[in-house]
Amino acid sequence: MLCHRYHLGSCAAFILLACSATSFGLGEESIGNDPLNGANYKDWPGLIDVINRPARVYRQWVNGNEYFYFRGDTKALNQALQKFADTTGKVKEVIIRPGPANAATFQNGQIEYDWHLHVVGGIARAVMQKDGGENIWPKHPQITVHLGKNIKLNEIKIPKGVTVVQLKTLKQRYTEALKSKSQNVRGWGCGHLARLDPYDTKSMNAVAGQLKDDSAWVRLNAAGALATFGRRAKPLLPTLKKMAETETDRMKSRLAKTIAEIEQGADRSKEAAAHQKTLGAISKRFAQTK
Repeated sequence: MLCHRYHLGSCAAFILLACSATSFGLGEESIGNDPLNGANYKDWPGLIDVINRPARVYRQWVNGNEYFYFRGDTKALNQALQKFADTTGKVKEVIIRPGPANAATFQNGQIEYDWHLHVVGGIARAVMQKDGGENIWPKHPQITVHLGKNIKLNEIKIPKGVTVVQLKTLKQRYTEALKSKSQNVRGWGCGHLARLDPYDTKSMNAVAGQLKDDSAWVRLNAAGALATFGRRAKPLLPTLKKMAETETDRMKSRLAKTIAEIEQGADRSKEAAAHQKTLGAISKRFAQTK
């Protein structure tokens, strides 16, 4: 297993820790599936059996905000879900969404995966407790599954005690977080909502609404998040260009990058159609879930 630790500046801290614009964080990552010590996860009895699966390919930790990434077939996923069901937690949520999926390493590498486990502790837990924070960061361990060549929707088995959360429910949570009294929650909420579904115009407009926020940091993050929507965000170009005339140098730089990404964005209509089709299949498969 390869393990690395990094001191993260304010920009990386926002992406990985979702803290304030002036925060610095300590980050750690490991590649592979060497067993981790269960004593580090005593807040979640039984969770170590979900973490130490043969399918784990990558782990990333920043000030208590921790993700475990796994690559495997549906059988391996179902085994992991059963272990998840066997934990003692009261809330056990699973999100199923279209794939494929890649995790970005601290060195800008890409690791392909099929599902990930997200847990929040340490300093990150304190940030999560700000107004509306739990709408973005899960209070309880949460698994997200990405459908694709390895994971087949009709073969997934959801054990008793585990709840499937639809993407539409997450969108509602994230959109609600944008109303938070905390600028931290509003700021990193923009990025979370944009990445959740980069083909959703409603989400895009909700993020665009944060361009009017009183906090310059929130506006900065909203501008950055809008680049995620690519060509779909073309109707927002007049607003972005007008903002660039009056904003600070830092904001102008971010706006210029976003404008370029939107103007140069590829036509992703086919990907959007496939995405919506998969969401429809997921909704139908788990029609009785929230």
